[in-house]
Amino acid sequence: MMPIHACAECGFHPPNGPACPCITMFPNSIRKEGFRCTKARIINVKKILFALLLSLLLLLSLSAGAAEQTAAFSLSYVNGAVGGTVEVALTCDANPGISGAALNIGFDPDTLQYLDCTMAEGFDPGLFSAVETEGQLRVTFTDPYADFYETGKLLSIRFRIIGEADGDVLSTLTLSAPTGAVADVRYRSVECSVTNGGVYIGGSAIHLLPGRSYILDRESGYITGVAPQTPPAAFLQNFTGNPKVEPSGGRYIATGNAIAAGSERYTVIVTGDLNGDGSLTAADYLLTKRSIVLHTELTDAQILAADITGDGRLSPSDYLMLKRIVLGLD
Repeated sequence: MMPIHACAECGFHPPNGPACPCITMFPNSIRKEGFRCTKARIINVKKILFALLLSLLLLLSLSAGAAEQTAAFSLSYVNGAVGGTVEVALTCDANPGISGAALNIGFDPDTLQYLDCTMAEGFDPGLFSAVETEGQLRVTFTDPYADFYETGKLLSIRFRIIGEADGDVLSTLTLSAPTGAVADVRYRSVECSVTNGGVYIGGSAIHLLPGRSYILDRESGYITGVAPQTPPAAFLQNFTGNPKVEPSGGRYIATGNAIAAGSERYTVIVTGDLNGDGSLTAADYLLTKRSIVLHTELTDAQILAADITGDGRLSPSDYLMLKRIVLGLD
């Protein structure tokens, strides 16, 4: 029987039994040249996997921390006429805790003339400045206690509309925050997202904000592309002019509702909503089927709502697509 030896790598040394495989199979010379026994290699693999797991958890925690350290600011959109004045709101939408910020607001000096800015109620930084140069307003504020955690409106910025406008024109206000321009309560730089605003110049009271998926057709008087089960408050956030929903009080915006501001009024079309409850149900595709098969009359708003394919007419394809959507097949 081969003598029992203790393994120099793993310490395997049973009182009665064969030697460690690395000793019985390989001479000392091979072990000394770098051979690792099976048990030792398993231990090393476990250590490596454990280290990788710790690294992954650290990365995830850092990612979560970075997401929480993102501030967000935005400018509002307003309506105005040449010669008049407008107030644009600067809002803090996300606040991880800010000790100070320096934001730039770019504007067209041929269209807008900066007048002044007023701090909103509840916003009271220790140091504040608003310095205007040609086409740019630099807003800087610092909280002496480094404990500003509020969100909401910070400033009202006044502009006078100058020059001339041919029809409805959007004068964009560009908001920017250079790297390092926003600091947290520990005076460390934090990431910052910004959203532009603007001034619509002209006679229209209601404007659809840029980048929205709806279609506002001033000639036909309809707003189309509205998804089912859209709450009124979320719907109205897509427009300037502070329009109101008529009739009010509904849970969802529905086909046949209207939004109005001043003398303007637009009828809302919710895609697929023929019965005017703001949702998609069997009643909607049955109304479509009856119109196609039995030639029952639909209103213009219902026909627009039933045009699922978007080809401008009511067809069996619209009925089939709407039915599949209601039944959850699409």
